[in-house]
Amino acid sequence: MNQVRIIGEIEGFDRILYETTVHWGNFSLSAVHQGKATFEAWADGIERIENTSTAITTLIEQVERFILSVEWSYGHELKYTVKNILAPAFASEEILLEISENLRLKDDAIIKVAPREIPQTIPQIPLEAKRWIHIWVESTKLSDYVEEQLRRQYLIIEELWQELDHTFDPIQRLEKKNIKLIRHFVSHASCNDPEVVALVENDLPSALEMVNGKKQVRFKRTVEHRNYIARFEVKSREMARTLVNRKMAQFGIVSGV
Repeated sequence: MNQVRIIGEIEGFDRILYETTVHWGNFSLSAVHQGKATFEAWADGIERIENTSTAITTLIEQVERFILSVEWSYGHELKYTVKNILAPAFASEEILLEISENLRLKDDAIIKVAPREIPQTIPQIPLEAKRWIHIWVESTKLSDYVEEQLRRQYLIIEELWQELDHTFDPIQRLEKKNIKLIRHFVSHASCNDPEVVALVENDLPSALEMVNGKKQVRFKRTVEHRNYIARFEVKSREMARTLVNRKMAQFGIVSGV
């Protein structure tokens, strides 16, 4: 039976996922070594040359769905490289080269955690969630800048909230409003929005200033100010993940590593 097989490498793992090589149907992944793992994915029954490109695209999407699952679980960015493509004899080298050149790459990442039990099916996340997960992973790189983490998390909240707000209770809706106000607070040199001032001034009096007889608040990025923002970042992080999880469930299979 004619087969298309892609062989490549994923790098940026910050832990050993599984202790041995894993096989899930038409996909295998080696144990992680020095932050890298090799993968193979294949499709059988390729009888015509026009099926080759379609099969390779489908296999690459499978690789990307797996990578998204790992990134969403652990908050580290991964990149993959296709090292080789094996195809039936009727697929010319020129066609394979063109396909290879069109394959896109990603980017990188390195703690130690015990290997996990191997799931029965390949971990995957719908490709429609790729943008939100990339925003999420970007926010995890900014652990020294809690205000930047909150701002990026709010990008996700802002996009998905209107559709899914009915799934949250009144307390969570109030938390969302406060997260939005804090996003305004950290995004401006000074902020005179009455709602922002009312939220901040009592708990963080050092942020309060009087300008032309009017109250305004200013984020100064001191330890005190960052600790204050961290209270809201915890809520925004939780809310962003909840929204993405609920939205992903609408697109298809979601499974973790």
